[in-house]
Amino acid sequence: MSFYENGMTDVVGGGRLFSVLSPSAIKQEIDSVDHYIRRIDGDVQAHKDKVTDLLRDWHLFVEDWTTFRDGAGWFARTTGATYDKALDYRKRADAWDELVHRRGASTAPVGTTPAPAATGDLVGSLVKLAGIGVAAYVGVSLIQIYKQREKVNDDRSRA
Repeated sequence: MSFYENGMTDVVGGGRLFSVLSPSAIKQEIDSVDHYIRRIDGDVQAHKDKVTDLLRDWHLFVEDWTTFRDGAGWFARTTGATYDKALDYRKRADAWDELVHRRGASTAPVGTTPAPAATGDLVGSLVKLAGIGVAAYVGVSLIQIYKQREKVNDDRSRA
């Protein structure tokens, strides 16, 4: 029994909270999985007669994927849970691709899954995070200085 049939996924416990991947790397993985699912959907739509009994489940999978993909904005892609979920969809798409191939409803070679996005290193992510923190501190400091000067100029013009 596959993990589709019992409704389970390989991501247990909701995934990671922090990610060592950038939001753009996670977006690349989501786009890669989206391209893969669209290719399988093209095969399913072109050979509906061979997979008639699976169409309802396939459409539910595509609907579920589309909801995830559309909800994975920049902020959502800052956590490792989104990346884990995208990898889970890739595994589910692999199982669908295998099933579609067994039914003879695909012309693409088996295993055409694009390679997953490369994992980043923790040090690089920490340096990026530190850089963002420093930039935020400098930005807030500059705004405070600007407001102080503006207040001093207002006091001088009133006097």
